[in-house]
Amino acid sequence: MKSILVVTAILLGANAALAQEQIIKECSTSAKQMDTGTRVDSKIQIISKAGTLSARTTQTMDGMSTTFEESAKIVEDSVRENLPTDVESPEIGNLNQAESMIAHALMLTNDPIFEGEFSAGFDLTKVRSAKLYVMGEVTNMGAAAIVEARDAKNQLLGSFLGGFLVSPCK
Repeated sequence: MKSILVVTAILLGANAALAQEQIIKECSTSAKQMDTGTRVDSKIQIISKAGTLSARTTQTMDGMSTTFEESAKIVEDSVRENLPTDVESPEIGNLNQAESMIAHALMLTNDPIFEGEFSAGFDLTKVRSAKLYVMGEVTNMGAAAIVEARDAKNQLLGSFLGGFLVSPCK
């Protein structure tokens, strides 16, 4: 009887620990390394645990997987029409974080140098609001984020991994 109580206590403790961790957003995507052409598959989970957000990323390349975690935060903002897509535009410095992410994605997806390698999976010009699941720290080079985009009627357009690349979430 005593062993049943111990096992029950262990199981309840394990369930309580698991219940504290909640996946609030997930993005699986695949991108090609620009220099080698090697495919990198990524699965990113935004996790809430005890009131703290983190991003757990598992990347698989050539059959080998690596998993790492970093801090995360959520940013929501509106997105104006006709965002500048020229890096030299004086308007670039006046964009909120959501607009910056969409403008950067527009630049990458429209730049002929990338030969159509990047895509969000939907029409970025229709985005009027976005929820960003920002991973790690924002630097002068920008940020990596899962971008959940909505149109003027608040309808979900889709989600993509943005920042240094643009790749649709599956």
